Amino acid sequence: MLALGMRFLSAGLGYLLFALAARVTDVAGFNDFALIFAAVGLFGPVATLGQDQQMLRVLPILQKHGQVGYRKALRRAARMVGLGVILCTAAAGLYGWMSLADPSASVLCFLAVLVVANGLTEFLFGADRGSGSVLGAVAAREILWKLVLLVPMAVLWFLAVEVSAATLAAFYALGLAASLALFLFSIARWWRRAPPERDGETAAAVPGSSVALLLLSLVSQAGVQVDTLVLGIAAGFQGAELGAYFAAQRLTQLLYFIPFGVNMTNAPRIPVAWAQGDVREIVRLSRQASRGMGAAVLLVALVLVLFREEAMSLFRPEFAAFSLVLILLSASPVVAALAGMNHVIPAMCGGEVGYARARIVVFLMALAAKLVAAWAASLLAVAAINVLEAVAIGAVGVLSSRAVLGRVAL
Repeated sequence: MLALGMRFLSAGLGYLLFALAARVTDVAGFNDFALIFAAVGLFGPVATLGQDQQMLRVLPILQKHGQVGYRKALRRAARMVGLGVILCTAAAGLYGWMSLADPSASVLCFLAVLVVANGLTEFLFGADRGSGSVLGAVAAREILWKLVLLVPMAVLWFLAVEVSAATLAAFYALGLAASLALFLFSIARWWRRAPPERDGETAAAVPGSSVALLLLSLVSQAGVQVDTLVLGIAAGFQGAELGAYFAAQRLTQLLYFIPFGVNMTNAPRIPVAWAQGDVREIVRLSRQASRGMGAAVLLVALVLVLFREEAMSLFRPEFAAFSLVLILLSASPVVAALAGMNHVIPAMCGGEVGYARARIVVFLMALAAKLVAAWAASLLAVAAINVLEAVAIGAVGVLSSRAVLGRVAL
């Protein structure tokens, strides 16, 4: 419940953050900030190369074995993350140069810094949760950076000062730096508690495919950010359309926050239950997430749809004309909530390879359809494809969980 409460606070801060961003920039500036935020949200988590999920899977089991091998596991993962950060920073810079209205050197430098900071933050978020610090990890990832970013933005809005996307990117970098510092402090504490490595001593074996976890990280993050990125490279969206779609997507992210508390506390329990052969516990955890939160997400979605024009206009008045996009996008989180924890179970229980293959197929099919819709300049078509993709992901998760557990975790 505390994690859920913190997530609701994060949702409110996020809503205020983007509303202020839209008010302290012009349309072009907000479009660029939306693209920067989406690029950081995609390339940063992907830079972990799946090691954030690997830590969430491995560290809880190491904790059960006295943290033997903790330092070795963390060092090995950190080396892979370093490689991923280099590759994804270059990819983000190339995308920014191609898509931003103002691809100046300063903006691209801030984009690179943000990808590095976000990638490290995502990795440490998985490591901190896997070590047992759920509330501290949520506070660092969901609240701290938003507070740091909100303060100067609120001052700018109060003084009626209009700034560029580069200025907002600089504030964003400060916020991520604060979260990263808190994570490093927490991980250092767990590191000191772990026993030093001894010759001949090995960690508890936790088999798994890092490549599959990387692919799952890629498609999971792309599912959130790819719509905005696709619209950013489509020639037909140079006015308020891109910013309006981004605003609608940020609003629907509020609906994902409701199951967040359950998922944050349940996810580290799944690999432990799997290692103990307790399938019933895994099914119970997934049912708790599905049945307990599905109805709540549906109710909030209906309220959001009912007041869609008012919600959209809080960002910018001209965004209210695109409120139909909000109706379509609100369906995806409802589907995700009803699917329970089937997006986590395969990756935590040895079924990550087959699950990753299926998710890649769904992602590529949806991406191709979104590219066609974007070049046809149809926001509603892109949003509708998003809903179909959510249904396909839910079905794939249920079938993959059934293949692993022998029954549907719903």
